[in-house]
Amino acid sequence: MHELRSVASSNLPGARRADPAGHLPPAEDAARRALGSAALWRPWTLLAAVAGALLPWILYLAVSLPMAHVAVHWRLAWVGFDATLAAVFASAALAARRGSPLLPDLLTAGAVLLLCDAWFDVATAASARELAGAVAEAAAAEVPLALFCLGFAHRVRRTAPHEGRR
Repeated sequence: MHELRSVASSNLPGARRADPAGHLPPAEDAARRALGSAALWRPWTLLAAVAGALLPWILYLAVSLPMAHVAVHWRLAWVGFDATLAAVFASAALAARRGSPLLPDLLTAGAVLLLCDAWFDVATAASARELAGAVAEAAAAEVPLALFCLGFAHRVRRTAPHEGRR
């Protein structure tokens, strides 16, 4: 554990600091316990590994997926997606009403879901008419609302007290 503390309090770029007693921040401490606590492990290394692993997977999909595919549960997929989107926005409204610190995260999740919705509407359009409708909906509603959510989340984070944040 002493080696772990010395690395955590090192001057490596992006290194998280341990408190004076040598304890790690709670999230990093829990992650280290769960993942076997390698001395140089940092949360960003897992994220970088996932990003790197996705590159060959994306190339594989680009050359192996069929150009067309029938989805048996197409309706379930879209209804479930839109229900999730509605639940996130309802949760964000409730978080805003209550002044919850979860509001910026919910707004960000809503923005990401809106951008995914726009992407898949455009990418799965089966005709020129569907494509025009998807592009119009993305341009007039989904993308502007996503940008509003991201801006609002930024403003909330900027004006919120920074207790416990790093």
